[in-house]
Amino acid sequence: MQFVKKWIEMQHPWSIELVITVLIFIGIAFCICQRISSLWKWERKKFFVMWALIDYMIVVFAATIFSRSKLPKYSYELEFLWTYRRGIAYQRGIVICDIVFNVLMLLPVGLCLPMLIGAKNKKRLWVGCITVCVGFGISFMIEMLQLVLRRGFFEFDDIFHNTLGVLIGFFLYCGIVKMKENLHYKESAHAEKSNDK
Repeated sequence: MQFVKKWIEMQHPWSIELVITVLIFIGIAFCICQRISSLWKWERKKFFVMWALIDYMIVVFAATIFSRSKLPKYSYELEFLWTYRRGIAYQRGIVICDIVFNVLMLLPVGLCLPMLIGAKNKKRLWVGCITVCVGFGISFMIEMLQLVLRRGFFEFDDIFHNTLGVLIGFFLYCGIVKMKENLHYKESAHAEKSNDK
């Protein structure tokens, strides 16, 4: 587990200014979400899901872009799946940690966004496509900002892993919904049997 410790040490520390900025944006997000929630007459659960998701994305953008110092030149790797071909051969543990982190990073988008859209049985595939496209767009935006602002390393592998995480999150959401539906069906069947007696 030495490589996990080394990977954690490689992460960028946050300045006090960045922490304050993130907290301000979280406060602004709360006000915006409250306004949207009251206009669209959303239930409290939906409001908190939207606010939590926006807050999470603020933290992700802060951690992946704004916590980093500016690089002397534009950095990128355009070879697809280079982390598997070259990275694992040289720094296996750190690269595996990086891959797992990138998959997990946008998993909450795949889990929470369908709750906001409302994925009914017939629309689930459509909602899944929208969710994955939004996740891909977020990941692409992060990578482009890292490249343009010279605050990171643009690579297709990160986009692939982030989008994979969104897809896994969506499948988790579908699994949770299916479990709830089965539980509701069993409770309904049990109630009908009790009424028949």
